[in-house]
Amino acid sequence: MNGASMPSNVYYLPARTEVVATYQAPRRPSWWMRLTLTWWRVRVTAREVWTVLRRGGRRWLTDVDALVLAHGGEERPRPRYAVPARVIDFAAARARLRA
Repeated sequence: MNGASMPSNVYYLPARTEVVATYQAPRRPSWWMRLTLTWWRVRVTAREVWTVLRRGGRRWLTDVDALVLAHGGEERPRPRYAVPARVIDFAAARARLRA
């Protein structure tokens, strides 16, 4: 080599030190917090049930079902790409850097 230092993007992390973990008991939420969370869960569940009952249950044909039936129920093949995938050649890249 010519003796000139080359900049490097390699960084070294400091050695790992052992840390002793102390156990902390999980904090139990207050009764008010539990009551609030339960109330919101009941509200969301009731709203979902009301929405299902209001629209009359599950719809028989959705948009996706209609599209599948329009194409005869067959699956379309995946599109082929016109360009092959690029292969990374590390040995060739190193040879270019050395030159």
